[in-house]
Amino acid sequence: MSHNISSNHQQLRSLAAHQQALVATTLVERMLPNYLLFCEVTEFGDGKVLRDALNIVWEKQIVKNLKFNADNQWEKIEPNVPNVEDFDMFGVYPALDTAMALGALLAGIAGSDEDAFIDVCKLSEASVGKVVEQELSVDNDEITAQMVEQHELMQYEAEFVAELIKTVSKSPRVDKQVVKSFRERALADGITNIGIEV
Repeated sequence: MSHNISSNHQQLRSLAAHQQALVATTLVERMLPNYLLFCEVTEFGDGKVLRDALNIVWEKQIVKNLKFNADNQWEKIEPNVPNVEDFDMFGVYPALDTAMALGALLAGIAGSDEDAFIDVCKLSEASVGKVVEQELSVDNDEITAQMVEQHELMQYEAEFVAELIKTVSKSPRVDKQVVKSFRERALADGITNIGIEV
């Protein structure tokens, strides 16, 4: 069955903000190993800064009145955002997408951008799209949007997001158990969004 990415966006928009937040946090958790691997390979950046910020976001969803300053978090993250010009390797793209997705997530949690959680979803898809394009370009001179969308990795991304949306829509109250189950789901398949084994 072919999953439609744009219908995921519409369904995500129709959820309550705290439900959108949970889906977006799960997507960033699934992307984070891409960044950590990049740090390991290039010795760039401090992955712990991103890990700590994401931990706070998870905690915030359980402890609603947790003191949280998105700007402070982003100030710590910003020096760890890679510049694609500085690296002659493909891994910089998913690493950058991860950092930007975490930034969007922080903006969403802070309530400063109502499209932020959708942006997280789009950044995760963009990461997958770049990997798929790179893979397809080996055998194809011309790559169409349809080829990218029908690729198994992109289909899997769409299915994963659709599953999260479906699950959270059945959980109007996001309690500790729900948050824990989503956090476990993020990497339960043993791969990141772009298919890297963790």
